[in-house]
Amino acid sequence: MPGRSGLGGDQCRTDEQWKALSEVAGDDVDGWCATRTAADATDTLLAAGVPAAPVIDDSVLDSNEQLRARGSSSRSPARWRQCRVAGWPMRIDGGPDRWYDEPAPMLGEDNESVLVASWVCRPRVAALQTDAVIGTAPTF
Repeated sequence: MPGRSGLGGDQCRTDEQWKALSEVAGDDVDGWCATRTAADATDTLLAAGVPAAPVIDDSVLDSNEQLRARGSSSRSPARWRQCRVAGWPMRIDGGPDRWYDEPAPMLGEDNESVLVASWVCRPRVAALQTDAVIGTAPTF
């Protein structure tokens, strides 16, 4: 299994873990996982001594009591539709507790400020806009 892609080798660090994984799942770890729930696969692998944890996406952050209690997600500051987004992945004294404090800019909204901060003069930015090199709408 060393060197193979997929789910099998990401967390095995010792020969014992590789052997336990092989004994539990065989050669097709991806196929073995596909026939089980995340909780069942995790419990079985942990019982065999293989490091394992279920992978979740942002859509279930609120349904996990521990993650909710730790503030692992927050409402996005979206312009039109709010959604749950992953929270700040660490806690630092005096550091931020959120990744997102304001909505992302609209397409091209921050062109001028970014380019001027990158030492492009305002007349050149205006010329880029006039020549449709930069803009606020996609062109196809």
